[in-house]
Amino acid sequence: SLSNLVCTGEHPVTSCFSAMLFDLRRSMPCVMDVPVTETDLGTLLWPLRTGRFPQVYANLLREHGTGTGQIRMVDFRYPSLKLSVHCRLPNPVEDFRCLDGSIYAICADRDAELA
Repeated sequence: SLSNLVCTGEHPVTSCFSAMLFDLRRSMPCVMDVPVTETDLGTLLWPLRTGRFPQVYANLLREHGTGTGQIRMVDFRYPSLKLSVHCRLPNPVEDFRCLDGSIYAICADRDAELA
């Protein structure tokens, strides 16, 4: 049986993204739906990485690039509609990993794009 399955979903009307917790053993499998992007149109959660459960980290990938990177954390024990940015980086995040409680990020070289 599958429980504590984490994924991301997009609201069909507002296009806001959420971190979602599923338990496929239940008749209503979506246990929790925590909005992450609110009204940031053009913002995706990519990649979505799990740390030690119940913490999930998501990069806020903006289609029109802001020049900075932001990683948000969702803790399913204490879901909140107001999520703070867990980590701000000077350049957009290409990818990141969660290992032993630390975040390791690979960022784009913004100076190379301007040249």
